[in-house]
Amino acid sequence: MNDVKIVAVIPARMASTRHPGKPLILIEGLPMVEHIRRRVLLCDGFSDVIVATCDTEIQEAVKTFGGKVVMTSGEHIMASDRVAEVAKVLDCTHVINVQGDEILVVPEDLSNMIESIFTHPEYQYWNAIAPIETQQELKDRAIVKCVISNAGKI
Repeated sequence: MNDVKIVAVIPARMASTRHPGKPLILIEGLPMVEHIRRRVLLCDGFSDVIVATCDTEIQEAVKTFGGKVVMTSGEHIMASDRVAEVAKVLDCTHVINVQGDEILVVPEDLSNMIESIFTHPEYQYWNAIAPIETQQELKDRAIVKCVISNAGKI
């Protein structure tokens, strides 16, 4: 796969159910979404890093720092729907979904995902997961859960 073009898409919206306005919360003087975008940029395997949002406030904040934004529908319920909408207009072979509240995303983890793309190029969309290790994590409503099928798909 010599023509692999991997794009990181960071979905973000102001109408978070748990914490409205979360992407623009200032942390050490920068909006949360900007911290995430900068951490993603520390991984050099992406051909582009895009913030996907339906909110002009987020669009303006990201552009203030020189970031790229694609505006999406405000009707999406899940972040993955926002990412899927953006993926349709991108010139790439693969998309990695980096959650818009994943403030401590580790660039090395993203690099590992990029390496996995070369192992499994048939999968176009990527999202990092980790096992739930305690009952407390299982019950915590702030931790997003997923189910993995026997075929290894989310």
